[in-house]
Amino acid sequence: LRKTQASRPDWKGYDPYIDEYVGIDIRIEEQEAVRDMIEDALKLMAAEQDRRRGLNQTIRML
Repeated sequence: LRKTQASRPDWKGYDPYIDEYVGIDIRIEEQEAVRDMIEDALKLMAAEQDRRRGLNQTIRML
């Protein structure tokens, strides 16, 4: 693997020669964090749909 510039030059302690392996690890961690955020958002949306469905059933019973 060739040496590459870090993806964000605004990082504190910026080293333009960070090994590409480190960059890959950081990208994987970022992707996992984004995936977790999306999963959480989908869970919240599903919970909101269930809540609305429950409200609609309650209203129908009334």
